[in-house]
Amino acid sequence: PTNTSFNRAGSAWEQEFETGWQLGTAAGYEFKSFNSWLAPRAELELVYDQQLVDSNTVAGVKTSDPNAYGFVRSLDLMANGYLDFRANRYLSPYVGAGVGVGYSDFDRLGNSATGVVMDDNDVGFVWQAMAGLGISLSNVSTVDFGYRYLQNTGLNLKASDGSVTNTEVGKHVIMVGFRNNL
Repeated sequence: PTNTSFNRAGSAWEQEFETGWQLGTAAGYEFKSFNSWLAPRAELELVYDQQLVDSNTVAGVKTSDPNAYGFVRSLDLMANGYLDFRANRYLSPYVGAGVGVGYSDFDRLGNSATGVVMDDNDVGFVWQAMAGLGISLSNVSTVDFGYRYLQNTGLNLKASDGSVTNTEVGKHVIMVGFRNNL
């Protein structure tokens, strides 16, 4: 994720994360084209991802891995809509947006000086924006290279001292995928 933050004992904690990984699946429908170059499609997508903490900053003091530790896992269910711009028979740039619900688990976030300060989870509203390029391999198969920004908002988390923070998790995702039309 991008940086996240929460409060504990009156101090703001900010985390930076290492590059993580994501695995997802989707099922959808490609609607009739508006014209020869513009085609809408929709899908229902389920995505799981995990990122490790790289560093924590507390009261201006930054600690890095291995003194900073923990990870964030997410499971998101999204309804997405896309517009494919068919440049030619093989190339199809696209843009898209989606909304849904997401579960985020902040697991054992802390550092060597304080121990675990956050170990909680919550469900929030998720939105995302996407752009990419589909390269047609055949009439039914496409390789997809894309970027998306996803944000899970409205997460209410309880720190180890009992203080509650409303936070969000944002992610920049570079993806490679495969689409098969049945």
